Amino acid sequence: MKSFPSFFGPYQLTAFLGSGATSKVYRATRPPDSTELALKILSPALTTADEWLRRFQREASVMRRLQHRNIVHFLDFGECDGVWYLAMELVNGSSLRSLVGQRLHPPALAKLGAQLASGLEAAHQLGLVHRDLKPENVLLTRDGIAKILDWGLARMYTRVPEPTLDTVNDVTSVGMVVGPPRYMSPEQTLGQTLTPASDLFSLGLCLFELAARRHPFQATSTVEVMAEIRDGAAPSLDRWRPELPSSFHQLIARMLNKNPEQRPSATEVYSTLRALSA
Repeated sequence: MKSFPSFFGPYQLTAFLGSGATSKVYRATRPPDSTELALKILSPALTTADEWLRRFQREASVMRRLQHRNIVHFLDFGECDGVWYLAMELVNGSSLRSLVGQRLHPPALAKLGAQLASGLEAAHQLGLVHRDLKPENVLLTRDGIAKILDWGLARMYTRVPEPTLDTVNDVTSVGMVVGPPRYMSPEQTLGQTLTPASDLFSLGLCLFELAARRHPFQATSTVEVMAEIRDGAAPSLDRWRPELPSSFHQLIARMLNKNPEQRPSATEVYSTLRALSA
């Protein structure tokens, strides 16, 4: 039985898609247009909580700028009766998490990785770090197109001389640990200032997990996971997938380097994986 309102402002809600700690997401349309979209509604209880509202607004500001094939598209953002919402592209498919545990062939692995690197490259060119990349924050269309979402923790690592980006306010500070502990970079566990290299470490963790069907760091508690990421050596991927090209093994090892300056850029990762996917 339907347990949500039929309308939210100008949008007709047709299905409940899911919820998180701060918001609920619905399948919706905006009459008279019949095109379906995803409508993310911030919890009314958080509308007056400055930090969460600013993160929600920042997510909309970032997505408005990032019109890229491998990033969920921004459609609309606003307020209705004191409640904030974000309308975005509806992705009919599943999250990247659904592929963890499957034995993916080398071209499929490389194609997925190249798409994610391409999306990150677009963000990094605008001076943005995602800071929350994990399998749950990547959606896959039925045609196999990967799309990065959830830009609420994105942060500018350098000032880009475009006034439209000034609305992307930073609501966290150096010394504050943010992001999913299992997919943090070493510098992220220490609360240090993050650069695009942090996103590349997180992407390396995701690709390792997809390839090996296990996370490289197996600790269970948050503190232990963060300690392993910061101080532990990542196991070699060829222990689980020796048949993968040596260039793939080498790339993942470089992405998981503890020193951010030794990691490849998103552009280099894209180029390498695109060649492997062919």
